[in-house]
Amino acid sequence: MQKVEAYRGKLYLVGMRETVQIIFETSRLDQAFRIRRNVAEALAAS
Repeated sequence: MQKVEAYRGKLYLVGMRETVQIIFETSRLDQAFRIRRNVAEALAAS
């Protein structure tokens, strides 16, 4: 993640299954990662 930011890049996690999304939300990892439903949303957000 640090290398991505060092090159001014952005990393998105896309296409998560609902159960994985719930785990990320429960463990608050959704605050550490940019999560989008699909690639189109990730590209639009960057």
